[in-house]
Amino acid sequence: MSFDKWKDHWLTGAVVGLMLLPLLYMILTWIKSCLSEMLSRPLMTSPVLELLTTLGGILTARFLMVNRALEQTGKGLMLVVLIAALLYLYYSIHVRRSY
Repeated sequence: MSFDKWKDHWLTGAVVGLMLLPLLYMILTWIKSCLSEMLSRPLMTSPVLELLTTLGGILTARFLMVNRALEQTGKGLMLVVLIAALLYLYYSIHVRRSY
């Protein structure tokens, strides 16, 4: 895949982030279910999946900013990762603990 044709804009990074984070979460959930079936015991708890998804988004943003010189795209991706992390913190503190 050629990154030369990408427009370096924060909105591009936001769109990439909106597609990347759910995709990473689905892949990690699939890996978790396959490994849990093979080992016949639970492998990862819920916060680990969200942490790994956030880490994948941060590493992708770093790759775009440093290796591909797409600084604005990386900033847009980091914005989406930050918003997703804050929403997860709010959900885990206020919503999940209420029941």
